[in-house]
Amino acid sequence: MKLIYLIQSDTGKIHYRIPSTSDVLLLQWQETFQAAEHSFHFPHSSWAEGRNELFRRAKAMDSYDYFIFVDDDVDLYFDLMAFEKLLQKYQPRRAVPWYFHEWNRLCSDTKSHIDLVKYVDHAFMAIRKDCAQELMPYTTQYDDVCWWLSSEELCERFFDKWPLETFRFNKLVINNLKSREYPKNYNQQPQNISISFDSQEPSKQICVAYRLKLNRHICIKLGKVVCCLLIKLVSLLSLNVKVFSKKNRK
Repeated sequence: MKLIYLIQSDTGKIHYRIPSTSDVLLLQWQETFQAAEHSFHFPHSSWAEGRNELFRRAKAMDSYDYFIFVDDDVDLYFDLMAFEKLLQKYQPRRAVPWYFHEWNRLCSDTKSHIDLVKYVDHAFMAIRKDCAQELMPYTTQYDDVCWWLSSEELCERFFDKWPLETFRFNKLVINNLKSREYPKNYNQQPQNISISFDSQEPSKQICVAYRLKLNRHICIKLGKVVCCLLIKLVSLLSLNVKVFSKKNRK
């Protein structure tokens, strides 16, 4: 199975080890170009423009079974060979690791190794050749408004063709503690695209915040500790109500 990692970077440096059996292509988007192996310069490109150019060049290089798109600022907590082995085993149309942010820590209780999801964060995403050929390129028409819309629009098109055929490998975790400036005005999103802020949750998963009808962004702003305390408090109150009701029935 032939794989290629398509990476967007500001400095040209890769902070994780690419398996020697796989190819890599690196796009540098900053004004200054740092010469590096397998890299090219595309200054001031948007996220979607960069992804499209990486894909265009990769197609011309070889016939790859999977294109693995990665942002250079993600933190990987697994060996990439483990991800490749899962691709080889299941050969999904699309696959991602688990983007383990505060919302997941607080709300997710999945115990499965794999979940089928609709929306994914495209910071790290593998897409099979046949699907990539049909779905690419990313739209760039919303780049002035919100860069997230490019990935959301592709998720919508993917789901229309292959509902719930995106694998999320829950034991392989990534995170991104950095924040860069780019357009993200999701309040002006077009009517035909709806950004899902619960995009990392499995389709049938029940999370504790939903049970308490807590808003995701409120949870994150309050912080994990405060929310956990709130959840425990509500649980205790609920327990006390049940105990009180039993006593009254006696």
